[in-house]
Amino acid sequence: MNFLALIVVLVAILIAYRLYRSSGQKVVSRFYQIGFLIGGKAVTKGATMDLKANDALALSIQPEDKFGNPVVQAFDAPPVWTVADPTIGTVNADPTGLTASFLPSGKEGATQLQVSGAIGGVAQAGQLPINVIAGDVAQIVITPGAVTPQ
Repeated sequence: MNFLALIVVLVAILIAYRLYRSSGQKVVSRFYQIGFLIGGKAVTKGATMDLKANDALALSIQPEDKFGNPVVQAFDAPPVWTVADPTIGTVNADPTGLTASFLPSGKEGATQLQVSGAIGGVAQAGQLPINVIAGDVAQIVITPGAVTPQ
């Protein structure tokens, strides 16, 4: 388990604990995972998404059970989206939190998108590793060499 995934798991546990403390009720133990959809197609869990620095990425989420089956149950509140390294890009969610877009900053590098929320009082989280790579050619740069006498 990488460091970022560990942080997301710890945040999910903290959210569940706070829900437990604030409600005075026991948190029901159910396992869901949040899967990402890109262009209506599910992203393979654990796969890293390569994205050109000049492209934007549309995202949506779908809660699933531990077998990968869609779960039709609403989030208790809009899910929260974050980016592990905001120097690589930003994520902007719609008011429902069910869709978002990732906009690279132009800098190459790796980061991870995270989304977290509660479903039926149980904290849930999803992650999508993203590798921002060089974009399309925009210009040709001429670099002069040393001047030599003729």
